[in-house]
Order: sequence, then C-alpha cells, then structure tokens
Amino acid sequence: MSAAWWKDTQAEFIFAAVCIIVAGVPHGSLDHFVAGNTRDRFKLLPFLITYIATAGFYLMVWWLQPGIAFLFFLIITAWHFGETDLACFGVKNASPLRTILYGIAITLWLLMHDHATLLYWTKIVSRESAIAGTAMQWLTVIPHYTWFVIIALMLLLTPKNNPISFSTYLFFLAFLFILNYTSLITGFVLYFTGWHSMNALTHIREKVFAKSELNKVLLKALVPTLGAVLLLGVIAWLGQGAWLEHNGLPALFVLLSVLTLPHMTEMHRLYTQSKS
Repeated sequence: MSAAWWKDTQAEFIFAAVCIIVAGVPHGSLDHFVAGNTRDRFKLLPFLITYIATAGFYLMVWWLQPGIAFLFFLIITAWHFGETDLACFGVKNASPLRTILYGIAITLWLLMHDHATLLYWTKIVSRESAIAGTAMQWLTVIPHYTWFVIIALMLLLTPKNNPISFSTYLFFLAFLFILNYTSLITGFVLYFTGWHSMNALTHIREKVFAKSELNKVLLKALVPTLGAVLLLGVIAWLGQGAWLEHNGLPALFVLLSVLTLPHMTEMHRLYTQSKS
C-alpha cells in the first residue's frame, strides 16, 4: 500500500486543515468551561488574559527561536497525548514517567515512519533550525517499530482490574498500525482528530457538562473555534513569505502549538483536579 499519490498534494493539505479546524480545534475551544470546572473561584476575564498571554508568549518563542519552540511542542504534545490516551484506557493516577514515555512513543510512532518527510517539514516549520534538524536526525536512528512495541507493552500490561476490554486494546493497536501506511501528515491528522480530539471531547462532556448532548457541547465551542480560525489568519498575515508556503500548513501547525500549551494545562487540571 502506498500513499505516494496523495502525499504533499494540495488535497492532503486541505484535508488536514479542514480536519483540524472542524474536529481538532473545538475540543480546545471549551477550555474556559474546563477551567470553571476545576477552579473554586473562576473568573472568565482573568482566565482569558492568562490564556492569551501564555499563547502569545509561546508565539514569540516561535518567532525568535523556532527550533526550540518546535522541540518544546513535541514534548508537550507527547505529554498531552499520553495523559489523554491513558485516561481513555482507564489508567488512573498514571505516573509522570509512564505518561511521558507512552506519549513519546505515540508521537514518534506517528512522525518517524517517513524520515524524509519529517526532516523536510522540520526544516520548513523550524525555519531551518540546526538544533531541531539535528534532534530529528538522532531520532531517525532508532528503529521505528520500537515505538509500537513500547505502546503495545504499556497497554497490554495494564493491571487486570482495568475496565477496558482486551479487544479494545487490539482495535486501537490495529488503528495505529494502519496509520503507518498513510502519509505522515494524514496519519498524524487522523490520530489527532479521529482519536485524540474525540476522546478528549468525551472526557470534557462527561466531567464538565454532565454528559449533555454532543450537539449542545459543540455549540458552546463554536465561537471560540471561530476565534481560533481568526488567530490562524493573524499568524498567516504576520508570517508572510517562505515560512507560509504549502498553503499555510506551517501556520496551522504553529497555531496548534501556541494553543496546545494553555490547553494542555487545563486538560491536566481536568484529569487531576476536576470538581465533578
């Protein structure tokens, strides 16, 4: 099976952008509701100021040190993926080591099956940063299936009192295995929007909205999602030039990263400090 006919085409870029905006961004657009659930004294304006300031600071890091910002994004993404997935599989009170190790394995499984594409996009997004390029080169030395083995062992060796069925683990592992035969961008987007975002949205719906109807939850996310799309437009305008070639996909990546930092913080509070 080959993804060569689809990879790096305009159709793939449009597919990625639509999936991220429609299915990925909305679960992060509910962060102010999450914050209200995890704090005893919640005020919207101070929360928004802090949230925007955090994203703005990280955007400045991208502007000044894109290589460091890129590597930091991979780390916080790994933590966020690990925390959400382990919660999805019923693992309670996972240690930080387990969370980050699982998250690193997931992230690198998604990114490392096409070294040439990974290095190509790293160069574009990090604006040819030497530190980012070197780090990715080092990681390509590790056999790709190492990450799949780590994921499988960490899931299948979960304590027997876990409520998740064995078949669920196998289904998820099969899903990850199939992603290995897609292009890098498509595989990452399918995991991010088709698995991670949907599960995170389910957790928010259960803990914050008392299992309200999904359409009502999504309606609450509509305005913030439109705001995130507007922010994407601002990033695209500020970053005119070579950084935004390829239909602005690098700008969308940066948008995700600057919003991931405050979003990850709120989701961590949800998993550890929820009042519900």
